[in-house]
Amino acid sequence: MARIIHASEPGKVLNFARDGEKPSSFIHADSESGEKMAFLTSWGLKEIGLDEIHDEERRLCEKEYINSIALLSAKKDSVRWWANSLSEKNEHISQHYRNLFLFYRLIKTITRLFDANISLFVICNPDLAKQVACYCRRNNIQFESLDNRLMQWIKNRGSNLLYTFMACIYLIMNMAVRKMLLPGSLRTRIQREIGGINSYYVIRTWLDDRFGVGADSSFLPFFGKLPQYVMQKGYNFILLAGIIGNYRDMVRRIKDFRNFLIIPEEFFINYSDLVRLIPYLHFRRVRLNETVLFNGLDVTALCEEEINKGFLNPEYLKNILRFFMAKRFAGNVRFSHYVQTFENYAWEKMMILGMRETGSPGKILGFQHAFISRNSFKYFPGKSELGIIPLPDGIITRGEITREIMDTYGSYPPDILTTGCALRQEYLREVTLLNRGRHNKIVVPLTMVPRESGLILNFLIESGLPAMDIEVVIRCHPMAPFNTFKKYVNHVLPANFIISNEKSVQQELTTTDIVLYTWTTVAVEAITMGIPVIFLDILSPLYVDPLFECSSLKRIVNRPNDLLSCIQELYAMSDAEFYREQASAQEYLVRDFYPVTEENLAPFFA
Repeated sequence: MARIIHASEPGKVLNFARDGEKPSSFIHADSESGEKMAFLTSWGLKEIGLDEIHDEERRLCEKEYINSIALLSAKKDSVRWWANSLSEKNEHISQHYRNLFLFYRLIKTITRLFDANISLFVICNPDLAKQVACYCRRNNIQFESLDNRLMQWIKNRGSNLLYTFMACIYLIMNMAVRKMLLPGSLRTRIQREIGGINSYYVIRTWLDDRFGVGADSSFLPFFGKLPQYVMQKGYNFILLAGIIGNYRDMVRRIKDFRNFLIIPEEFFINYSDLVRLIPYLHFRRVRLNETVLFNGLDVTALCEEEINKGFLNPEYLKNILRFFMAKRFAGNVRFSHYVQTFENYAWEKMMILGMRETGSPGKILGFQHAFISRNSFKYFPGKSELGIIPLPDGIITRGEITREIMDTYGSYPPDILTTGCALRQEYLREVTLLNRGRHNKIVVPLTMVPRESGLILNFLIESGLPAMDIEVVIRCHPMAPFNTFKKYVNHVLPANFIISNEKSVQQELTTTDIVLYTWTTVAVEAITMGIPVIFLDILSPLYVDPLFECSSLKRIVNRPNDLLSCIQELYAMSDAEFYREQASAQEYLVRDFYPVTEENLAPFFA
């Protein structure tokens, strides 16, 4: 009888013994591999690699993922479903798509190897192991795990329950404290303003410690100068604010701010709402009573686990609170226009559901301001979600490119997408286009995810870059300095690799030949300045290129051995070819970032 033995860690494989009999091969089915597997092969075990997935099949998996979540949305349509992170399809905070993709590759590999006497170790995370166990039961394969079930429960579910309990207590106390910290004079001003007969133009956004500092104190991180344009047109304007950072300090600034009225969102939360959260903790959970398929494979266990994680996440309760808050806001504030960011996050859907439940006649608009990659799944509703998913009345994109991407990859109602302007990226219009030069310097901006940054550095070192007479400047993300990911780097840092964030991005790029990137927006600034870029497609299964529709002045590499030849190809380009691609890239950017003009602002006031 075929047998699969699971272990969550390589060390458990070495400790396994049963009458001297053990499998001679192992599969490492996880998103990382490397030196941890080396001692298993040195011990005599043979590593079997997962079957490769070509780009066409990879795209099929992406579509299957979108469709599988859409089918669940059609069946589970409810406040609690849209508040759950699974409905969000956020590729950066969830491992669900990665697990589905790994399971698909693993089963494809096992199917290829299968015979009646196959016996091998499978090293993978506990979530994936549950789905593998289900597969084995249906296919007459013996499955056993080297993990202690009780210890795994304590480590995963038990610790999650404890964390959730403590996080919920903190959430309730934090909300109560925030309510108390709202100054009485600010409360009085808000009540006086919204208690009249005026109708308002409302922008809902996030404010952090940067707000109200400097000459342009009305500039908003996501909406730029939109408040100024709104007030110039004679609208009564309100800013509904989610506050990030030092709450006490921020509400003091808001109290003294006179350019327009700012209302912290906690103003519309009652203490009774905190009690109303309790039933949503357990009694109102979404239950899976049907089989969920991914490329023809049953992945119900993986989906159940992801749904449970979503309910144990404190963000779920915050989303429910926003639903309560949105209802109270729409019931107390008359608005002609309500504008919020559009990234299709769960909190955005909760705001829409709450306002719609009051029957408010005001127009709800979403502003798409961010970069979109091929795997920005949250922007791509599936066909089964059409007419179900809570969407704004209109979605305004920053330019033509993102509107076309959303229309191509997502299933949206007709005429909901409108091209507006790049309110958030106006600074790009002030960037100087550089002439070609040779500085023998490459810049590599890293991501905010430490493990990914380690993976990028390993890739660069293994590519042969250390042997080139080129300075490689590694720019760490502000939220992930070198010490947060150096444990993931398997090599000594080469002499020509320099970790530095001393210069501003634009200062660094003025003396740079090429930028290597994954999903950082620095690549867009580089293209804007006329600098070639190379996308490192190494975060499989995710394809996170924010310039994935741009083919000019850009190359793509997914293997270390191909990087040097790609760099040399860019250096060897003739001036005529270089400037031809540079001009083509500039044309792409014009279509991606529409200027802020009276005509392009019109959709915000329709």
